[in-house]
Amino acid sequence: MKIKLKNHHGRLYHAAPLPSGSRMIGEVTRQRVGSGALVLLASGRFAQLNAGTLTSLDQAEAARELLKAWAAENGLTQAEVADRFGVSANAVASWFSGRRSFGGAALKLLLMMNDFQLF
Repeated sequence: MKIKLKNHHGRLYHAAPLPSGSRMIGEVTRQRVGSGALVLLASGRFAQLNAGTLTSLDQAEAARELLKAWAAENGLTQAEVADRFGVSANAVASWFSGRRSFGGAALKLLLMMNDFQLF
């Protein structure tokens, strides 16, 4: 799974309104599925929207890829990400590699820092 945050063209994937309380926050590309809009649902879960169909995503993988996309698109090293979140560089390396899950308060902070409005 790859996520792109900046300059995404989510409206290409769906012309009708999103489900109530949901926000289009980027673009997601998955093997064998293709590209679609990355949607943060009102419940706080991530989904892929394509041709009007919402498909649930692996939440841990989506959160990890969202963090990596945010860091890359802001030109941040893992050490700088650690500084922004107030955690160790080892914690961030574990998030990036998938050894530790990126979620909970850290994910909420990332979403708030990017004005992705949570609920």
